[in-house]
Amino acid sequence: MAGVARKGASTTTPAALKGWTAIARHLGLTPATAQRWAREGMPVRREGRFTVADPAELESWLGRESHMDKPAHVMTGDADISISIRKMWTGSRVGTSLRLRK
Repeated sequence: MAGVARKGASTTTPAALKGWTAIARHLGLTPATAQRWAREGMPVRREGRFTVADPAELESWLGRESHMDKPAHVMTGDADISISIRKMWTGSRVGTSLRLRK
């Protein structure tokens, strides 16, 4: 029976971080610090006995807490830093002209 949810099936999205260890690893923190941040308003939810967080929601929250215009981009171990640098570089050049010295 495709499309029928099993009793007790999780409603987490595939990209959801499940458990304090996964949430902390995503943010580059210890689980204790992630738990403290959750008490201070970091968006997490309980699903059964697990705490679950959406990476996009965490990055939006982190950006707001850091008073940034956009969501914070969390660099993980498997992230390609060159893409992030390229985005940062092109974002800083918008509306400015570069003058070359002769």
